[in-house]
Formats: sequence, structure tokens, C-alpha cells
Amino acid sequence: MRAVIMAGGKGIRLHPYTKIIPKPLIPLNEIPILEVILRQLQYHGFTHVTLTLNYKARLIQTYFGDGKELGLNIDYTVEDKEMGTIGPLTLIENLNEPFLLMNADILTDLDFRKFYKEHIDSNAIGTVMLYNHSLNVDFGVVERNSIGEITDYLEKPSHDLLISSGIYMLNPESIFYLNKDEEIGAPEFLKKLIKSQKIVKSYTHEGVWMDIGTKRGLDLATDFFQKNKNQLLNLSKENLIEKDRVV
Repeated sequence: MRAVIMAGGKGIRLHPYTKIIPKPLIPLNEIPILEVILRQLQYHGFTHVTLTLNYKARLIQTYFGDGKELGLNIDYTVEDKEMGTIGPLTLIENLNEPFLLMNADILTDLDFRKFYKEHIDSNAIGTVMLYNHSLNVDFGVVERNSIGEITDYLEKPSHDLLISSGIYMLNPESIFYLNKDEEIGAPEFLKKLIKSQKIVKSYTHEGVWMDIGTKRGLDLATDFFQKNKNQLLNLSKENLIEKDRVV
């Protein structure tokens, strides 16, 4: 089973931490977030992982090496310019099987093997993992009619939105829709597939999903990981994570 992890971002929202180390090496309770992800993938049966790098690439390569210590075969691509989240796929050789694609700054309890199988059993060129995110409005929201009369007043309402989690499954033929050295993000890429009348399916995850791309997100994820470290690193059915999901 093959995976590609996008680990080339500069992590600007996490300055000053990321001025010293790249975001994928930022520790959660002494273990870098990228190492947590790699351990999870190895547990779920992935054997070959490609890390797409840019910012402070050498530090990441030095830390993980060939991946043998984690029971993985790890190789790398290094961009000489920014290519967005999807563009680096054009730099990977022999990407000839369905593969998992994900960001390097996500803490989750996703059953990666199940997600992989759901995609393989579908007729889709791609599958996007979705997560139900509650968006809280910090102000009172007023509803009114066409003549300006107030019809309702909602105090700090909450809206549930299905968001893209930064975790995908893709078939190798999806790369045919990319131009060599193209800078392109996930939204543009998925729109291109859909516009080409390719089937892109969704997979809703109802467990844990946390983005460490901000200082608040990092603090929440670090605290959660400290409390649930063993479960997050082995994900056995006997050690299900408590349902106090925080994003």
C-alpha cells in the first residue's frame, strides 16, 4: 500500500516555531506529528511512503532517513519552487497504484486501511475524507424580511459544515490531469477532475481530526495526544479513543 504525504509547507502560521524546524517535525509530546502519521500508516499496512518536501527539506530527510526504523520504505521529492499541495505529484516516479494523499499536519484516529479499501471498492478516481466541523459565530445573528422587519434573532449560533480534511485517496490516472511542474492546490485539482466528468466520492470520518497548522490547533492537539498517545499510535479496537473531539 502506497502513501504520499505533503510535507513541504513553510508553516507561516506557526512562527516563530517553524523558523527553526519545519512544521512536520514539530513535536506532540516529544514525537513529531509526521512521525505519528507514519507510525499510524505502518500499523494500517502501508509499506511505501513518499514525502514531498520543500522548506527545510534536509532536516526532514535526515530525521526519517529511508524509513527502516519505522518499518517503512520512505523516499522523497524536493521541489525547487512552490508547487502547491497537488503539484508535487508530477515529480514522483512510478506512482502506478492507488495511493493515499494527505497533509503532514493532521492528528486523526482515522482507520486508514478501511478508508483505502472503501476507495478501492468504489468506481471513483478519487475519494475525499470529510469531517463535520462546527463553526461558531461569536455574535448575535439577525434575520429579516424584504422590508427590513426583524423576524428572528439567534444568539451566537453554531453551523455544522462538512469540510475537506486534507486526506484523500487517488487513482494513478488522476495525475494525467496535472501539467508537469504545475502549481496547483487540492480544490483546483478536484474541480478539474469533476469538470472532466470523473467520479470523486466522499468518506465521512466521525472520529478525531485535528489540524495543527495554527498555534491554537497545536496546543489542542498536543494536549489531546498526551492524553491519548497509546490509542493514537496503535488504534486497536480494544483502545477506542474517547469521543471528546476538539477541533
